[in-house]
Amino acid sequence: GSIIEYTTKIVSPYFTYIPEWHFQLDIPVKHSEISLAIPEFLTYYKYIKGTVKVNQLVVGDSYIYKASNIPALKDEGFVNNINNYRSAIIHTFSGYREANGSRKMVAGSWDDVVKTINKNDHFGKQFKNLNFFTEIVTPIINGKKTDEEKADAVFDYVKSNFTSNMIASIYASKNLKDVFKTKTGNVADVNLLTIALMKAAKINANPLVLSTRSKGIAYMPSTDAFNNVIIGVELPGKTLLYDASSKFSTKNIIPIHNLNWMGRLIRDDDTSKDILLEPSVESKYTVNAT
Repeated sequence: GSIIEYTTKIVSPYFTYIPEWHFQLDIPVKHSEISLAIPEFLTYYKYIKGTVKVNQLVVGDSYIYKASNIPALKDEGFVNNINNYRSAIIHTFSGYREANGSRKMVAGSWDDVVKTINKNDHFGKQFKNLNFFTEIVTPIINGKKTDEEKADAVFDYVKSNFTSNMIASIYASKNLKDVFKTKTGNVADVNLLTIALMKAAKINANPLVLSTRSKGIAYMPSTDAFNNVIIGVELPGKTLLYDASSKFSTKNIIPIHNLNWMGRLIRDDDTSKDILLEPSVESKYTVNAT
């Protein structure tokens, strides 16, 4: 029956990241308010989600958002992440103004996000030189006729010979040649290595970045929208999904923590497309007993 009132002030050097503010909690809230001061040379996009009415006003150089008499929102069974439905305000860093006054956009659109991610040394640039992997992949795909058979063979090889520490990331923690030598790494290390081997085999494979269930759905273009990466192989009329970091995954059956609405396939030429991560066929387990 008590009413608790508290105030928190956050000072952070990480200007690209503003924490998501939840107006709605798992208990009723009488009043919730956030005041945000943003330097004028930084640009952010904002998104208000949920069903609670949020009042907005500007006082000086601060943006104030407030809501009152907010009902509780408790977790429900079969909901992948209740925070996807929780009333909150999200800010994502989109760009900055340079000294000469021009604007530099890093996440104004999904195209900007893709270009920013792809030019990272620990992502797209890992595929610039594939000569090292060509000799390795040749015996792996020997005797395989179709690209799908070759992709399956490379996937099985990596899954059997490399181990992931299951730390989610879209960026490799080290050079892919070092990953091959150590036989271990984070999720990006293992899956980007698999993609490099597939590319060396002339398979149309590319990284597919996504937001895991625990992170929630990506609402706006942002370089922080994604926190994991799997493998997408584009074939005529279909896209195959692989996750070599999981010993128990198979083609088009990826771990449940990755099944979170849409992912984005990023190609070498900075083009991309949305890929539905949810299974397209019904799962079925049948037991016949006599």
